[in-house]
Amino acid sequence: MSDKQVNPLTIPTGTPVIAADGHLLGRVLEVHPHYLIVAQEELSHEDLEVPARAIASFEEGRVRLAVN
Repeated sequence: MSDKQVNPLTIPTGTPVIAADGHLLGRVLEVHPHYLIVAQEELSHEDLEVPARAIASFEEGRVRLAVN
């Protein structure tokens, strides 16, 4: 995981979230100080809680994770 942690509060809702393997995990639904709520793109109706420490980068309008 990244040595320099991304501040989740700088990430707008609706931002695409990309897993470490390159596939689209979903889009940011809610932003909290220590985690993001991500609405999955797949057929699952469950949202994911992604801890800030799992965010590898926020660049070019996308969140990239250090995990799958």
